[in-house]
Parts: sequence; C-alpha cells; structure tokens
Amino acid sequence: MSYWFLDGQAQLLPAELIFERSHLRLDGLLNSARFDPDCDPEGLLALAAAACQLKMEEQIYNKSDRKIAAGLFKGLHYLPFALHSLLLPKLLGTYEAELAPLLQYLLPQLDFFIDVGCAEGYYVAGMAFLRQQLRCIGVDIDPRAKLLLEQLVRSNALEDTVAFASTLRPALLNCAGRGLVLVDVDGAEHQILQELKAVLQEHESITSLDLLLETDRAADGLSNESALLLLLQDIGFQLKTVIRQDPALRFSAAVAHFPFLAQAVCGWERDYPEQAWIHSTWSRGFNE
Repeated sequence: MSYWFLDGQAQLLPAELIFERSHLRLDGLLNSARFDPDCDPEGLLALAAAACQLKMEEQIYNKSDRKIAAGLFKGLHYLPFALHSLLLPKLLGTYEAELAPLLQYLLPQLDFFIDVGCAEGYYVAGMAFLRQQLRCIGVDIDPRAKLLLEQLVRSNALEDTVAFASTLRPALLNCAGRGLVLVDVDGAEHQILQELKAVLQEHESITSLDLLLETDRAADGLSNESALLLLLQDIGFQLKTVIRQDPALRFSAAVAHFPFLAQAVCGWERDYPEQAWIHSTWSRGFNE
C-alpha cells in the first residue's frame, strides 16, 4: 500500500521510502549540530531523541502491521507519516493520552465530532473507528491535511462517516445535536472561538457542545491559558476542568521490554510542560 508523503509537494510513495528519506534528513541535521559551536545541549538532545524515535518508528510500524499498537485507538490502520507532530507516540497510543478518558466517556453521548487543526486525522479517524455511526469532521487550513486524511480514511473504510472542511463554519453547519469540538490551532484560538460563537448563535440545530481547547504560548512566550479562560467565559462557555500534562502517561506497554531511556524517548512528544487542554461546555438556552 502507498501513502501520501509530503516533502514540499504531495507524492505517492511506499512507507519504506518515506522512512528512508526521513532517516537521511535527520542524519544530516545531527551531523550539522555536532559541529555547530552554537548548538545548545537541549537542542542537540531533541535532535538525538528525534533520530532515535525515527529508528523505532519503522520497527514498531512494521511489527504492529501498520496499525496503532496500543491506547484508545488500538487497531486503527495508520500512516507512516504525521503532519505537524511526532508519529511514534501516535503509533504507541500515548499521544495526548491525558484526553483518552474524557474522549471515551463522551463518545457514546455524541452526535458529531469536529477536530479543528486535524492534521493527518489521528482524532478524526480514531473517533470514527471507535464508533462508526458518529459523524466526524476534520478541519484544517493546510491542504496537505485533506490528502492525508483521505488516505487514512480509505485505509480504515471510514468514508461514510468522515468528512473534511477547510474552515470551522461549514463543518458546524452540517451538524446537529450534541457535539465535541477539539481545537489545536497554535495561536489562532481567538479567531476560532469567535467563529464558533457566531455559528452557535445562528445554527439552532446544535443543542449542546463540549469543547477541548489546547493552550499555546503567546507572543511573549508565556502560556495563553488565562486569556483563553476569559474568552471562553465571555462567549458563554462553562469551564469544566483544565487537563494538565502527565509524563507518566507517556510510557506504553507496547514497548515495556525496551530499555528505560528508549521507553522515555518513545513517549516524547512536546517540549513545554505548561501546555494544557481546557474542557468547557455550552448548552442552548442555558448559555444564551
């Protein structure tokens, strides 16, 4: 089977060639960093971890029959490529594992699920895989995301329930009932929340909404969590909880036989510990 690999432009390549190209690219970065007197130790460590992850990605991807090996979406056929994130934690099921209990709890109650900033479709395909009658929509401004999501959906025969939109508005206008919206937009949170508010005011078919909003760093380098909490209150959402990162959840039983350092590298997915997810709710009538 061939997959979309993106290196400036979309190409159809076999998984083996994707891993080979990635190896060459990372080897070049590591060689450059070794002889760079200005390369800080933390940056070099991140490069080394990325190189180790890549070597283990290919091994785990093939050993698991090209499926997610553990976690909430275990058994989902996956791509050998992740857009704007790291592949290995997704293959091991530890990627943003803090959200898994809430997603599992909400899943049977939902009429629709929207992932804004869906990338290649980890959550969109995953939620549809768990409950194939659930309407799932991926939203992303990157046209490459659409190509990858389509490939992922075809690999799992989910064409009947999964769709793609380039903006949030048309996605919401095609939904009704109770939904969950996951937002990961790296700095565009205010724009998305204002768009969400406008659609909810005019589209009465949506009765209630759970919102999972990933925080980010603002222009000053500090977390935008406080600003987002105020904005959510202003547009009528009720705060439920703020989900913090838990490094203990980065360890997967699928690699429990690996040396401890290798296990830690497998679960590495982000650099800043203050990143969190805000869970809030909205109900028609109650919030209006």
